[in-house]
Amino acid sequence: MTTKPDGMRHCGAGVPRKVPEGRVLAHSHVRHTVDQENGERGFRCWTWPKDKVPSNFKLCKCGWSGLPHYRIRGETKRQDA
Repeated sequence: MTTKPDGMRHCGAGVPRKVPEGRVLAHSHVRHTVDQENGERGFRCWTWPKDKVPSNFKLCKCGWSGLPHYRIRGETKRQDA
């Protein structure tokens, strides 16, 4: 697993079921289902250290993965459904 300078680490295949201590989960803007796997139809997920979440991301309420996670601000509300 490669860690980028901002601490971002891309998730592996599948749907994450837990997040390492001290990290938070985030996903891309691609429209998705609650159980969509990382990499499916362009959907991506990753983690950041808790203190490195960019200010343009906010908590997401879409239900994906069943875990608390973030998405980019300003995306359409359809992802919060």
